[in-house]
Amino acid sequence: MIVCLCHAVSDRTIRELAAEVPADEVVRITRAGTGCGCCTDAVTRLLEAAGPCRPEPCPGCPNARAVA
Repeated sequence: MIVCLCHAVSDRTIRELAAEVPADEVVRITRAGTGCGCCTDAVTRLLEAAGPCRPEPCPGCPNARAVA
């Protein structure tokens, strides 16, 4: 599904990139959320669901998942 209409970025593209690079790089590469801004919340939710940017998240990382 296309998430960012301004730059034709799909949710699949965001998820695939998020598995490879940090969230800020996903936005830089795709430019998702940098046009009209309507998709910013959707892009943020997708990036948060992707988990931490690295195998060992930074202290205080909002994307770190609690280990049960």
